[in-house]
Amino acid sequence: MTLTTAAHIANLASWPLILWLMLNKSGISRPAKELSDGRIEFTPASYDLWLWLLAVIPLASTALTALKRGVNTPLDLVNSAVIVFLALSHLSMFPGTIVASREGLEQVYWLWRNRHIRWGEIEEIELDKKASRLAIRGGEGTRIIYSPRLAGFPRLLREIRQYCADSLPPDFPA
Repeated sequence: MTLTTAAHIANLASWPLILWLMLNKSGISRPAKELSDGRIEFTPASYDLWLWLLAVIPLASTALTALKRGVNTPLDLVNSAVIVFLALSHLSMFPGTIVASREGLEQVYWLWRNRHIRWGEIEEIELDKKASRLAIRGGEGTRIIYSPRLAGFPRLLREIRQYCADSLPPDFPA
């Protein structure tokens, strides 16, 4: 078996894993982590991180292999572009840890700038109950997004209710 064949097999094997990661809501049932300084962390599960890496590595390997081979036909260009796009988009899918404190919310990312929203700056809270997804928009368009792969969804809702009770819509869950 050649290295290219092994990369293709690994790439094909990663697709069910990528699909599972996209549909997984494993974090909802895990509790949030309370820190000694009073902050609360809503983090992804450690196994999500490892599964995410196992899905990204074959995509990145296939993208590199395709780029090394070069572009001989328009189909090669489209194939390489799609694989690179999938690898990059999958890199951006991993949720950032959300930290709640007395001052507000912060979403901490590994690869790009962290996002901060003070409790008083929250302008809109969009809750998709079916998908267990929460988007919080603050001043200047800053958005913090809760993914179902993060821990402590009920706790995050309680924190929002505690600090933003006056400005929540009536249908916001208790």
